[in-house]
Amino acid sequence: MSTFLGLLGMLAFFVGIILVIISFIKKKPKRNPLIIIAAGLVLFIIGVSLSDNSTSSESTKTASTSIVSSKKTTNKSSSKAKASSEAAKISKSKEAEIKASKAKIEAAKQAEIAKQAEEARQAEASRQAEAQSISASQTMEADASKQAEVQRQAEAQAAVQQAQANVSTTEDANNRTVYVVNNGTTKVYWYNESAIHPKPTHPVIPMTEGEALARDLHHSQTE
Repeated sequence: MSTFLGLLGMLAFFVGIILVIISFIKKKPKRNPLIIIAAGLVLFIIGVSLSDNSTSSESTKTASTSIVSSKKTTNKSSSKAKASSEAAKISKSKEAEIKASKAKIEAAKQAEIAKQAEEARQAEASRQAEAQSISASQTMEADASKQAEVQRQAEAQAAVQQAQANVSTTEDANNRTVYVVNNGTTKVYWYNESAIHPKPTHPVIPMTEGEALARDLHHSQTE
């Protein structure tokens, strides 16, 4: 009977340890496995107490060894579970850092692309403004040149007209009829025969003003 109780207690103890390990791994409550371990220990102790002294001593050593081994196994399992949990945390932390680093690099690339696009847009706007300025300057120069040419042509035409007018006036003046008294022996001439004063006693000779000027005559100051 004592042997049966001892074996049953050991079996319950080991089953409880296994359940504790499973609870650590799956992160479930550990109350029931601990109760099984405690029950196993109690049964084992009862069985041991009922056996002979020699058997009790050997069983106690075996149980002690088993308990120590079980504790070591439990500690190792707990350590492995903790190490696995820490490793998972570290892995997640590194993944988060890598994601953050990638996000920063991508944001920097986007910012650089936007900066280059803005610089290109400003350069294009500056080029277009410069081209428009050059075109406007060329247009103004062309307009000024055209205006100067038109003015020059107008001045040349006016000069030609003035020359023609001067020639016409000169021709008209030279062809105008004047009157000379005393058979042309006087040094003056008149435009109007009735304006001659005093009244001539000799015939009045008509001639053109050009002819009178050619004879070194001049217009009468009394007319």
